[in-house]
Amino acid sequence: MNIPKGLDIDIVTGRPKGLLAQERKAQEKIKALKEVEEAQAVVQELRTKPGERLLASCREVLSNRINQFVNSDPECRAITEILRNLGEKIKWGQVKADELMKSEIPIEK
Repeated sequence: MNIPKGLDIDIVTGRPKGLLAQERKAQEKIKALKEVEEAQAVVQELRTKPGERLLASCREVLSNRINQFVNSDPECRAITEILRNLGEKIKWGQVKADELMKSEIPIEK
């Protein structure tokens, strides 16, 4: 005797398992859309004058910190000295801070 099999039911909720998976996917999609909207709002805030000042301040702090690392490392100091003797004027902190800020916070006007 074949007994027809019904829907798989989630024991906790008493609802069909397939329905729960669909609801979960829908909720994840809604969450992702909200995150995109929030990120766009942050980008808009960073395009304002106060936002630009905040980014400039972060860039300066990051630049100073990178310079501290470079200056505390004997190998980096030696390479920097060689480049300076060759006439190069490299501002490691400023260059890397700008590069990192552009890659991590792509704010385009």
